[in-house]
Amino acid sequence: MVQSGSMEPTIMTGDVILIKKSSEYLVSDIITFEDVQSRIVTHRIFSLSENSKNEFITKGDANRTEDNAIVVVSDILGKVVYTIPSLGYLIVFAKKPIGIVVLLIIPSILIVFDEVFGIFFRKGNHG
Repeated sequence: MVQSGSMEPTIMTGDVILIKKSSEYLVSDIITFEDVQSRIVTHRIFSLSENSKNEFITKGDANRTEDNAIVVVSDILGKVVYTIPSLGYLIVFAKKPIGIVVLLIIPSILIVFDEVFGIFFRKGNHG
């Protein structure tokens, strides 16, 4: 789940992204990588490093400047292949006690009541 606005408007806060390892990463690809502080970051490859084709300078679309640290291929978790808008908010809600009640317990109770009602009160069930 995307937790910051650094890639807006391309990827919004609360979106869920799906990534896939790739054998090749190019300028303008959106990648997810582990930064020098061990945070998971999703930014666009802005340019290649002068040192190597396997080192990249990245930048969030909403950021004014490039990221300070160079990203090496071994730090890349994958390339963004799909974005599911706002699904992250539902996931966060579902993990909270109220979310469990609203998304699991209440629907389960409604299903049980519907089945019980169907068994005892719908026409055609009594011989």
